Amino acid sequence: MQEGSFNSFSGECDNYDCSVAIEKSNKFCFLDGEPVADGQRIEAFIDSQSSNCQSEQRICQNGQLSGAYSSTYCIDHALIKNGQRPCLFNNQLVDHGKSVTAFLNGAPHASGSCQKEVRTCTNGHLSGSFQYESCSEQATCLFNGRTYKESEYVVAYRYGADLECEKEFRLCKNGFMTGSFPMAGCMPGGKTCYFDNKTFIEGESILAFGNYSKVLRSCPQEVRRCEGNRALSGSLPGTSCTPPKEKNVCYFANEKKENGEIFIAYKKAEDANGIHCLHTRRTCLDGEISGDESYSLNQCDPRPFKSCIFTSKSMIETIVHHGEAIKTYSVQEGDEFSSCESVSSVSECFDGAFNASTNNYHTCRPFRPQGKSCQLLGKTLEDGDFDNLYANQVIDLRVVPDSTCNDANNSLTIYCNNGLLLDESGNTVSQEVLDTHPNLSCQEKGATCSYLGSKISHGTVFSLFKKNQVKFSEQESCDGSSNSIYGECYNGSLVDRLTKVAVNTDGYTFPYCVVVGDSCSFEGTTYKHNDVLNKSYFKSNIVDFIQMNDEGYDFSCFLNNNMSASRCIDGKVMELTKRDEDNDGVSEWVPMDFNLYKYDKCTVQGQPCHAYGTTYPHGKKLGYRYRASNIKYVDESTSCSSRANRIALVCANGQLNEYQVAGDNSGSFVSRTHVSESDFPFQSCEVDE
Repeated sequence: MQEGSFNSFSGECDNYDCSVAIEKSNKFCFLDGEPVADGQRIEAFIDSQSSNCQSEQRICQNGQLSGAYSSTYCIDHALIKNGQRPCLFNNQLVDHGKSVTAFLNGAPHASGSCQKEVRTCTNGHLSGSFQYESCSEQATCLFNGRTYKESEYVVAYRYGADLECEKEFRLCKNGFMTGSFPMAGCMPGGKTCYFDNKTFIEGESILAFGNYSKVLRSCPQEVRRCEGNRALSGSLPGTSCTPPKEKNVCYFANEKKENGEIFIAYKKAEDANGIHCLHTRRTCLDGEISGDESYSLNQCDPRPFKSCIFTSKSMIETIVHHGEAIKTYSVQEGDEFSSCESVSSVSECFDGAFNASTNNYHTCRPFRPQGKSCQLLGKTLEDGDFDNLYANQVIDLRVVPDSTCNDANNSLTIYCNNGLLLDESGNTVSQEVLDTHPNLSCQEKGATCSYLGSKISHGTVFSLFKKNQVKFSEQESCDGSSNSIYGECYNGSLVDRLTKVAVNTDGYTFPYCVVVGDSCSFEGTTYKHNDVLNKSYFKSNIVDFIQMNDEGYDFSCFLNNNMSASRCIDGKVMELTKRDEDNDGVSEWVPMDFNLYKYDKCTVQGQPCHAYGTTYPHGKKLGYRYRASNIKYVDESTSCSSRANRIALVCANGQLNEYQVAGDNSGSFVSRTHVSESDFPFQSCEVDE
């Protein structure tokens, strides 16, 4: 039989026959105080401090160590400071005179405490003896008599001896070992049986028991024999049987109740306002629980029903209370093919969740056919557009103070309504009105202003600050009312932009102000204060599809607070938790939580689209498709590329959606969703002359 490998520290046999290996394990070698088992190799250094750290491999054979080098570690001369050598602890250098905290074990003692000591480096010698650099209070796992830390794994086998030696990897996770194979080793070719988590060699027997019989008032038993090849005689399933006590306990909602114990049981009741708790008394009697079985909870938390929040594609939030419904739309504006009602659906809120999926928008504008355009002083206004006419093309405030281009006696707003020019009251614009308001533009002129020793023209916007820099650490703001003035030059005076009241600029001597703070060093990159990190970080690295923008870009990873807005703030990597909602120039930043935002990549999961005889993955852009392949020429405006005939499509979670192609500046764009391939069946279009 092949010789096995015996681990003298764990006491385990790793292979077939360990009788020879166990005998050898008693013959140790020692290098620099460190034990080396028989047959093992170890790297040895010519000296513990050297300029090149020359090493050799030494082998332990029958208690004798080959080679001559005598040190188990080596520290480069360059690391020796002032003639004093550093120490090595857990593969980390500890400078002379420095100390580290070491632990007796890597996990807490049974009492729940971690035993520790302080180890100090003195010219290459580290005091103390504890070896662990940390003691984690995470749950550990036990397998085959050994303790495993969180995330450690072990190779386990289904049987201790078997023809195939089937194995699996078992991982320690939250105090439990994944998988189910129970054996730490396996002997190939053996004829064994497996029973009650134990392995038996061919010919071995075990006393087996069945369940307790109330009729016989005893436990049935039999001798089961291993016949080899996993065949075990008999049928009783266990290795023990315990008769029940005379007075049985009860188990209610996974809690033990003693015989005769009276306890309170609950059940939930719901009405329009929320969840209420009803209760009654139940009793444990000889293993049976009396009372109404609908009261099945050992605790109940009353609370009001939760509301729902609908967030539209334009990031407008609407609160929908429990029991209420909201109508949402897949587009913001109907067209000649789809009414708002046909692209809508109703979703009801039930305790914080909608009973049906919602669409992209909370409103929809009905389609209004495009009417005729208008001509206004040589300018073309499309149906529904408007513009202003002015009596005077120039308003000189030096001549007429406090007047503006938009004064009622100077300005008139004109609308185009299906070919007719109308004023704001809906009256048709007469030729007389056009004659008295012959200008499409108006300019205000005024005296110049003095600003920091220079002249600025009327209408110029300015800013002034008392301080040109403030410290972030002192919670100051450049834009605070005590430090800044924002205004404009108005006919020779520096005034507030809104009120046009003159401002006092005494003490405000700087044209700009910056907030200063310390820089950050993060992942090998230095960031200045307020710099945004060059990476995004996410809570989840895989998310389900939520939404695309009008350009066909899927930004589901950035929704539901999944991405952190992180940047360097005064020497620390921070994340934004509150924006400047109060308009006071202050946002709330907290230290970045990399345990929460631990991924630097995020992928969206979405369903593929089956269209035009091809399967497209989620997010794939199909390009243009056309409603008609031939357009009859009418005039120069005839085009295959009108929105009524052409659409750019992208696969969005199993549905075809429209997206706006870069460079397409066709005015207000609202993407159409859930497009049917039958509406746009063609890949190309031509205009027939």
